This record gives sequence, C-alpha cells and structure tokens, in this order.
Amino acid sequence: MDQVDIDDNTGLIYACMKGLKDVALELVKHPSECKMDQVNDEGNTALMWACYNNMKEVALELLKYPDICKIDQVNTYGNTALVYTCTKGLKEVALELLKYPDRCKIDRVNYRNETALIWACCKGMKEVALELLKYPDRCKIDQVNYKNDTALIWACCKDNTEVALELLKYPDRCKMDQVTDNGNTALILACDTGMKEVAFELLKYPDRCKIDQVNDEGDTALILTCNTGMTEVALELLKYPDKCKIDQVDNDGETALIWARNKGMKEVVNIINQYTNFVETLKSTQSSTHFLRQYINVQLTERINQLPNREELKQRQKELSNIEEKIKKLSKNSECMMCCENTTNNVFLQKCKHMLCICSECVTKIDKMCPLCKTSTDIITGCYVV
Repeated sequence: MDQVDIDDNTGLIYACMKGLKDVALELVKHPSECKMDQVNDEGNTALMWACYNNMKEVALELLKYPDICKIDQVNTYGNTALVYTCTKGLKEVALELLKYPDRCKIDRVNYRNETALIWACCKGMKEVALELLKYPDRCKIDQVNYKNDTALIWACCKDNTEVALELLKYPDRCKMDQVTDNGNTALILACDTGMKEVAFELLKYPDRCKIDQVNDEGDTALILTCNTGMTEVALELLKYPDKCKIDQVDNDGETALIWARNKGMKEVVNIINQYTNFVETLKSTQSSTHFLRQYINVQLTERINQLPNREELKQRQKELSNIEEKIKKLSKNSECMMCCENTTNNVFLQKCKHMLCICSECVTKIDKMCPLCKTSTDIITGCYVV
C-alpha cells in the first residue's frame, strides 16, 4: 500500500489520477499506510488529483487529515488543490479548503495567470468567491488571466451581483477598465445581464469604466442597456453623450434608439433624438425598412392625437387597417373571377393596367379584351404569384 513507483506515484495517487473512486476511498481508510502526503515527480498529490478529477467524496475524505494531505502543495504548473477545486466547481471542497486560509495558498497564480478567485467567479460559486474576498490583500483581486479576464468581469458575466459589488469595494484594484479578448468590459457585461446596481456602481467612475467601449459584436453599454430595458442606467449613460456612442450600430443592425423605442423607454428616446436623426440612423441598419415603417406609424398616430376631430380620424384609420387585412387574406386565397375556382395566379393586362385574378386555364380564354373594362388588349404580361 505504501509502495512508490518510478514516477513517485503511490497506489492512492494512481487511483486518484485514474478516477478510481472506490479504490481511493478504500485506501484512505488506512491513512498511516497509504502515504497521502506523497508528492509525485510533477508535484501532484492525491488531494490535487482528486480535485482535478471531480472526486468530491475522495477529496473531502482526504481533508479529514489536513496535516497530512499537503493542502499547501504547488505542482509544476503552479496549481494548488484550491485552484483545481475552483476550476472544477467543487464548492463543498473549496469551502473546506478555505477553513485553512494560511495553508491553502489563496494568492497562488498558475502558469495561465489564473487564481482561485477568478475561477470561483467563472464557475458562479458565490459562496467561495465571497469567502476568498474576506482576504482582499491575498486573493489577488487585480489578477488578469491569459484571456484578459478578471474576477470582476466573470462576476458580471455570470450575473453575480453580490460578488461584483464586493469586488467594487476595491475600485483601485479590481481593474474596472479591463477589456477582454472579445472586447467586453465589466460595464458592458453588467448592462447585458441586467445588473442595474453593478452598472450604477461602475458609473461612479466614468473615466475608468470605459463607457465608449465597443465589443466584437458591435455592442456598447448603451445599446445593451436599452436592450435589457434599464431606463435609469441608460439615462445615466446619456449624461456622457460624447462617450457613450449614441449612434453606434451593432453587427445585427440595431442601435440604442431602436431598442429604446421597442422597449418603450420614452425618456431615453427623447434624449437620444436630441443627438441623432432616427431616419438617417436607420439607413445604416440591416432592418431599416421594418423600423422605418414602425417609426412612421408612431409619428402618424401621435399627430392624429393632436388634431381636432381626432376620434373620427382614428376610426377611419382603424377601418383602413381592417380593409388592408382583408385584402391580404383575399390575396392569399383568391378565386378566379371567370370560373370561380381557387387560384394562386394574378395576371396583368398591359394596356388597361388591370390586375386580374384568373386561373391558368381561363387566361387562355381572354380574347384580346379585358373582361372588366372591355378595353382591347393585345398582350397579357406576366403571371405573378400572390
């Protein structure tokens, strides 16, 4: 049981390395014989392998012997049992390790510049992150990993308001101006996930939270705030019109004004209209026709509401809408005007300009004369599908 191989592995290390949970649990029953303090040639212990392989039961069993299982061990990749535990999202094991804050190396940074705090935020382990933040001088709040992520960025990405607000208690260290590889900032992510309190806290530092940042999808904090319908945050952003890029168009052809209109954010719309021309902005979007029609309808309704006898005009507008709907239905299921059979074809008479609903058989029966106006016609041009 205490045998060590050429790579300095014991039976217990090997069982944890290969994910043999039952074998490992049986070996741990003999703590004085299984050499749970053994370190192999890569600097790994049984505890580290158990954490790495998601063997929660084994890790908790090993931690019943905190003086033997080498909680403080660092392997050749700069990882500790705590880092691996956070990487794998093992909340119970991480909290057990943090009962020994002076030994589990809270401040350890691995070869990819990752810390336990970054991973705890990444995995959404709120309790673990808050426990780590009880040691703000040791848990490396300011650490940036190899993808340019910070603990604050991950907290905002995972919609973890409590952790983000705790990190923001250290504005000089949490790197609120950090930009990730895909162009996101803590502010952009907070707006995207609807974290109103966090967004307001970040906006207390307008010169540092990068209000003007545009991510790889063409989004800004203002666009995403309007998308999520956070009126108060949008109004706060609009206090900085020269920074928040009011006229930015994202990769889907949307703007802050389009989203604000869709979400019914009237105050935001009114302010944005002071700085940008809606119709001109729509020309640069991919969905301009739809939104331009919507804009015109809104403007028409607003003007009708301001006119005398507006109730009568509203009724006329409603009647016209009903007629339009009926026409649409008829065009989808029309009958041939000559034989009264269903048809899906319309034909256009060149001279009199009449559009007739005629089936393919009756078309051949039109003898140089329009059946409606009796105008002579030499050519029937085009057959159009409704």
